[in-house]
Amino acid sequence: MQEALHLQVTDIDAQRMLVHVRRGKGHKDRLVPLPSKTLMIMRQYWARHKNPKWIFPYEGRDHKQAATSEKPMSESLA
Repeated sequence: MQEALHLQVTDIDAQRMLVHVRRGKGHKDRLVPLPSKTLMIMRQYWARHKNPKWIFPYEGRDHKQAATSEKPMSESLA
């Protein structure tokens, strides 16, 4: 789960339909196929907060900090 929470906008390659997973199992990077339906869902989610760095940003206690958050969502909040 931590791999997904740390996804950054730049990790999504919509052109090639791939996700760049950084520091995955064994601390290795890998490219993972990205289904078009998943890309659509991720885009809809991102459009709600538009954080320039994180796909899943930390929202804060008031759930309003997502657009400006400088860290990813906590695993305990996912």
